[in-house]
Amino acid sequence: MAFSATHAFVPFFLALLLRRFYKFPLIYLYIAAFGGIAPDFDFALVLLFGEENLHKSLTHYFFIPVLLALALPFLQKTWRLPLVFFIFGYMTHLVLDWVFNLFPANFQVWAMIDGVFVTVYLLYMLFVQRKSLFSEKQA
Repeated sequence: MAFSATHAFVPFFLALLLRRFYKFPLIYLYIAAFGGIAPDFDFALVLLFGEENLHKSLTHYFFIPVLLALALPFLQKTWRLPLVFFIFGYMTHLVLDWVFNLFPANFQVWAMIDGVFVTVYLLYMLFVQRKSLFSEKQA
């Protein structure tokens, strides 16, 4: 299983790459990151009921993003693009969990990769995006 930071940073970075080609507000990067960690909110059920089997029981199925995608045509236009980014992050989470479950043998390598994601993100934001982070104007 991937770490929470990986679930947030992978959709964030992929949306950031997409932002190089299509201009959209910076907040959508964070919506994608939020969508990346949203499937793990079922940990609240584990805390409430103490049953460990509840994690990955309801929120880790592909039917949730499919249902959200089916709702897109019925939403106001201002809600559509944010929901697309949320669905993108959600699907990224499911794919990451699937990939990490395929190769669980060397867990320490995955921990190192997660640390690399965090470090690269912080360095990127510090040196490359510093001006856009602190400016009030968004694309």
